[in-house]
Amino acid sequence: LKTRISAKINFLNEVNSLNFAENIFQEFCKINNLYELSLIFQGGFLLKDDLFSRILSRIQHFKHIRSFVLLANRNIISDSGFSHLGLLIKCLPLVYLRLELASSAIRNAGMKALAESIRGLNQLQNLIIRFSAEISGPYIRFPMITGEATQHLANAISTLTTLNTLQLEFHRCPNVANFTMPYLTRSQLSLTYLDLSFTSTSLKDVALSKFSKNLSRLSKLSMFKLNIQSGSITDDGLSKLIESLTKMEKLSVLELNLQFCDQIANQSAKAIESLLESHPHLTEFKLQCRGTNFTESQIGSIQDIRSKRNFQSFLIEE
Repeated sequence: LKTRISAKINFLNEVNSLNFAENIFQEFCKINNLYELSLIFQGGFLLKDDLFSRILSRIQHFKHIRSFVLLANRNIISDSGFSHLGLLIKCLPLVYLRLELASSAIRNAGMKALAESIRGLNQLQNLIIRFSAEISGPYIRFPMITGEATQHLANAISTLTTLNTLQLEFHRCPNVANFTMPYLTRSQLSLTYLDLSFTSTSLKDVALSKFSKNLSRLSKLSMFKLNIQSGSITDDGLSKLIESLTKMEKLSVLELNLQFCDQIANQSAKAIESLLESHPHLTEFKLQCRGTNFTESQIGSIQDIRSKRNFQSFLIEE
């Protein structure tokens, strides 16, 4: 009976990192049954293309990795590095993939390469992708990712029929949400958990409405979290989303972060109130609404519903 090996490697600085990685992977080669791998580049470590690609080339020897995690909060990985990452992902029988990359130097070609690698993961059950454009050093640049490139990513995700959990986060990546959201509901998926975070990305009503129109295709969805903080949506877009959520029979958990969406007001508040009153299976609800145009009276009406129904969790943050 073979032992399944899980490895979590923390890189603290750039000095001798490749030698360190090579020594570890050389030991793993003797076992040849690496099942889970996490690469974590911490603190002040600035991950660059050359080191990243060389480490990835060592990992390609392991053909049984089912879970792969890459966390790099300070990096200048370019399209070349992401192409190498895509080649690695393609050849692994992954069921779990988590990529968290802040301040990346990725451009459209790198995002498209990543999208194409994900498209072929016909066993994938859990996918977490987080990109942030926070600036934290002289080498850090905003990701120059266009909506067209992330549309390729959303298209690839829409083909993953085995996917149960999806978390997508794009922070300060302009216009990404408008191209990504409509394509996430273009086909029948088996998602039970969906967590979308598009903050400071200028989400518009038309994109949210397209997403909402086909939301019923995610018929197994039981947990939905949406963070559109500082978006450009209005009452019209948000109320259509809430109406669609009302028809999601298996929905039990709903979290909405609408902070600083200053164009939503009365219509949205009434839609949320109606959803909470009528949805038979909703047991957990969280609303963050600071910076919206909800009045104290409207928030009070939403709060009052808590006493009318048996919620396991109910929280409103103003």
